[in-house]
Formats: sequence, C-alpha cells, structure tokens
Amino acid sequence: MTGDMESFDSDERWFQELPRLLNSYTVARGSADCGNTPADVDSGDRPSLAMRGYLRAATRHPGRVPRVISEIEKLLSCGPTEEILLQLADSGITPDRLQASDGASLDVYLGRMLPHLRAFVAGGERIEPSVPETWWEWEQRFPELKSLLGGNFYMYWQDDHADHEAVISEYLKYVDAETARAVVADIEGVRSVARTEKQLEGAFQNLGFHGYPPKGMTWSQWLARIEERMTGYLDAR
Repeated sequence: MTGDMESFDSDERWFQELPRLLNSYTVARGSADCGNTPADVDSGDRPSLAMRGYLRAATRHPGRVPRVISEIEKLLSCGPTEEILLQLADSGITPDRLQASDGASLDVYLGRMLPHLRAFVAGGERIEPSVPETWWEWEQRFPELKSLLGGNFYMYWQDDHADHEAVISEYLKYVDAETARAVVADIEGVRSVARTEKQLEGAFQNLGFHGYPPKGMTWSQWLARIEERMTGYLDAR
C-alpha cells in the first residue's frame, strides 16, 4: 500500500496523538466490558471501554481527535513500511501495542476505531461525562490532581512528613497560581463524577494517592480540605 505523506511536515513527529489513544487501549486490554466483551474491541454500534475513556479525556483538548484520525488514516494508507515503523518506534509505539486482544489485523483494529472518532468530531467533540473506567482515564482527565496526589503522597510519604497537611504545605511552596487553579478545577471535576465515598476512594487510589484520609475525615472531607488549601493559597496571593 502507498499513500500521500505530504500532509505531515517532514520535520515533525508523525504520530503525536496515536500513542495516547493506544495507551488507553493497552491499559484497558484484559478488562471485561459489558457481556464479557474485550475492553479494547470496538463494534460498529458501540465504542469499546478504551475508546469511551479516550474520548472523555479528549473533551479537555479540542483538536486531539481530528489529529489522531489523520494519523490513523496515514498509517492505514501507507501501510507498515520501514519508514512508518521507524516513526512508530520513535513515538514509543511497540508492535504489541498494535495488536487487538481478539487477534484482529492492524487494518481491522484501527479501522473499527475510526467511526467512533469521526462521530465524536461530528458531534462537536463532546461526550456524556461519567466515572472514569481505568486509571489511565482518571489521570488523563484530572492531570494536576494526579500530579499532586501521585507525586507527593507517594508510598513512603509518611516517613518523610509529619502529616497530610505538611505534604500540602510543601507542595504549595513550589506551585504557581495557574497550577493551583487547575487542581481546584480537577477537584470540581472529580466531585461531579465520583459522588459516593466508595467512588471517591477509588478516585484517590487511581490518581496515585497512598494511604487514607486524615484521622476523623471521610474521603469527601479530605478532598474538600485539599480544595480549601488551594483556594486559601490563591486568596493570599
């Protein structure tokens, strides 16, 4: 197969968005979707768990899905030439990430993604929000809260800090206002989809938090306290 490669600048990395899409599929692979359908297999009338998560994350970044459509079309048009394979490798896409769990060929695997991607663009790049279905989706949708929780409340944080408040205080020494506002926005987003204590516990775990809320606090109270610390920091500036 041959195809027109001129739509991509010769100096740019061709596959900029495809790795992110395939990450969603790699993480979801092996999970059971409704009816024991593999979580990385799209059907004509229903996007897979992996696709749903990718599209929900993409609502934060208009333009990502049109880009990945063009990258998939390029790959399908040009075929796995040596140049294409080198570009894929440069983008971190290993051969195993191009294989569906049901053994479908590359053309079929990528081709059945396209209708859902195109429908998303035709619908204004919007999709109904819901609770994230994989840790990858949690991280993609709430990246700044992930950075705070996963980066600061690491496995042995209690050996290095007196308590939860000390961790937040250290974080606020180095954060800027834009990041603090993004954390607040992420907290609002988490609260909109995780409405029960069990869902919030899952949210904290998927966003990299190790441990439990401060003594006497529920998960929702702990989330509210983090928000309070961020807004207090912003108000004091």
